[in-house]
Amino acid sequence: MRAGQFPALGAHRPQFWRAGAAGSFDPAVFREKKQAGQSFEQTVKSYFEAQGFQCWKDKGDDAKYDLNVLVPIPLWGTVKLTCEIKADFEAVKTGRLALQMLERTAGGKVRACGIHPKGPRPDIWIHGIGDPDINEMWIIRLGIIHSCASIAKKSWAKNLSPMGQSKARGIFMPLDEARKTVGGQWVTL
Repeated sequence: MRAGQFPALGAHRPQFWRAGAAGSFDPAVFREKKQAGQSFEQTVKSYFEAQGFQCWKDKGDDAKYDLNVLVPIPLWGTVKLTCEIKADFEAVKTGRLALQMLERTAGGKVRACGIHPKGPRPDIWIHGIGDPDINEMWIIRLGIIHSCASIAKKSWAKNLSPMGQSKARGIFMPLDEARKTVGGQWVTL
């Protein structure tokens, strides 16, 4: 497969790739999607604050995760949970969640990210879906996604597929599988 081609993914090709020339990148659409993702991060923060949780986003070089949430646990104390937040504008149309695992850095090196077991490993994965606006989110422990992908190695998690503008790679989890996964919570926004 040549760089920039997404033959098996079709409709799940990111919208900031222009149709036509293989691999042509549209910076304006990329900025628009990035801004929509940042807006969704703020929506998630507001959701947790409305539920009574204290949360914040680290700034600068220390910003390893998208959000930190303090969760009080009776007879234990307060626990800080780290969260990774992803906005997926194609999931409803394709019926699949795009779960990124590898990305190419500015220097051209491939590194683990997203749900990869050697990636940043946030405690909680928050995956928003909707088009054009995110109207639903899945809140789940990352370890549960790892278990699902491990069990599905012979089906939907068998191969890494191209995704994103930086030659990222990941797996596509069927939306119906995510909806029936025990341990996660779907929230309508």
